[in-house]
Amino acid sequence: MTPQTGHLVRPLLSLSKSDLSRFAKDQQIKHIEDESNGDCRYFRNQIRHKVIPNLVEVSSQYGGESKLLRRVTELTSEIHQLRKENTVQASEWILQRVTRTPFWVSFSREEWLLLSSQVRKQVALQLWALVAHETLETKELSLLGNVIERQKAASLSGRVSVRVSCGLVYLLTPENQQAIEKVRTSRSLLDFYCRRGSKLKLKALLKRSQAEVRLLQPGDRFRTKKMKRLCLELAIPAPERALLPVVAKPGSKDLLWHFPIQDAFGDCLKLPWKKK
Repeated sequence: MTPQTGHLVRPLLSLSKSDLSRFAKDQQIKHIEDESNGDCRYFRNQIRHKVIPNLVEVSSQYGGESKLLRRVTELTSEIHQLRKENTVQASEWILQRVTRTPFWVSFSREEWLLLSSQVRKQVALQLWALVAHETLETKELSLLGNVIERQKAASLSGRVSVRVSCGLVYLLTPENQQAIEKVRTSRSLLDFYCRRGSKLKLKALLKRSQAEVRLLQPGDRFRTKKMKRLCLELAIPAPERALLPVVAKPGSKDLLWHFPIQDAFGDCLKLPWKKK
């Protein structure tokens, strides 16, 4: 055995204690037995007295320590490759299945539940890095899964609000909430909701009906049963209801027009977060 300069390094699985003792004696290296060597409260002794004996015992089933270590290396490589594949699959899923707008990030609850648990974890981590520039702790990953499965609501890392409505999962950041509030308090709703080139036509329609465009509010009443039925059939998710344009006379709760109705107003108005 070749003497080392400086510190003596012991490869635990290839050198025996007798070899080291003989080497120390030949080189006239003074050493003493540490009284704490038998105390398994120390991590080093956990390795010495429990982990290594177990490895020696298990390695006999694989033909020795070298074959066991080779198998461990193979498994580690397989795990690394699987994680890499899960990361790629999560990135592709986000690109294809997730809708991102100035007001929220949304995706299908059913499609989420079809993913494996490991891909779900990667999707969640990547989404939080994307929308909140933060990461999720293990407990929060578990909470997110429960919220989506049980269709509840919660606030997670980065003050991201999670809501499930009508089969969709919504993630709303503080910036999203500010964008929603900005629209709700804006005086230029026509600029926001009016289709390009339809402003003059819409103004004429509003003047003819003596009405205005505003947002859906609590207590609004549907003017006809047909309008109510169409709205119920459309099953508009809760986060979107807060930004639905409606047409009503000033000060009136009776709606002359609601977004699901397709008529002259529908030809002029749009939902900016919907795909064209």
